[in-house]
Amino acid sequence: MKRIGFVGLCLLLVFASHSLLATPLPLAQQVNAPFFSDELQFDETAVFWLGRVTPHENYADVRVGYVDTALWFHVNIMDQHLWYDTSPSPNTLTDWDTVTVYLDRRGNTGGTLTSDSYRLDGQLNWWEPRDQWQAAYRGNGTSWVSVPMTFTTYNNWNGDVPPNVAGSHHGWFMAFSIPFSSLGLSGPPPEGTVWGLAYHTA
Repeated sequence: MKRIGFVGLCLLLVFASHSLLATPLPLAQQVNAPFFSDELQFDETAVFWLGRVTPHENYADVRVGYVDTALWFHVNIMDQHLWYDTSPSPNTLTDWDTVTVYLDRRGNTGGTLTSDSYRLDGQLNWWEPRDQWQAAYRGNGTSWVSVPMTFTTYNNWNGDVPPNVAGSHHGWFMAFSIPFSSLGLSGPPPEGTVWGLAYHTA
C-alpha cells in the first residue's frame, strides 16, 4: 500500500472555443477547456501542471478538452514508485496510486457538497479490465455517496519493471472520458460556463 505525498489543485473549468472569452472572468486559477467539433486532438487540449518530483512527491501535468458528448481529462504523473491494489475495493482506491477528479457544476463555490458535486476516482492498474479500479461519487448535502455512473478511465505506465515490482519506475497516466449525460446534461454546457474543478493524485 502506498502512502506518499500528494498533488492537489483547485481551479475553474471554463468551457470555451479556441477563441478567447470576450469578457474576462474574475481573477482566479482557471483552465479554458477547448471544444473539438470532431475528434479530440491531444496536442491542442489545454494543459496545466502542478507538483514536483522527489522521492516522496509527484509531479503531474493535466490536459483537458471536450467534444459534443463528453468531457475529457488526461493526467500524466512523474512517479518513482508505482503501486496498485490487485484486489481493489471502492473504499480503498485512493490508498494506492490514484487520480481523483472533482467537478462542481455550480462553479467555484466550495463549501457544501450538493447533487451538482461529482467525484471520480481512477486507480492505476496493469492489465486487468478497468471496472474495479474506478468509482464515482456524488454529493448529498453533507458527504460523498457512491453512485452508479457511466464514465471511462484508461491508463498506462512507464518503467523498467511493471507496477508492484521494486525497480526503476518513471511514471504513469490516467485518462477520464466523462459523458455529459452522466453529469445530468443532454450535451455540453454553453460556451463560457464555469465549473469548479480540483485534482488529487496519491
